[in-house]
Amino acid sequence: MIPGMWALILVTSVLMILMARDIARDLRDR
Repeated sequence: MIPGMWALILVTSVLMILMARDIARDLRDR
């Protein structure tokens, strides 16, 4: 496959994980 596509998938997955952690932290603070 195209290497660029794999890089895009990795970046999006990492961003989603970071966002999920931030949301979970906000829910715990409340």
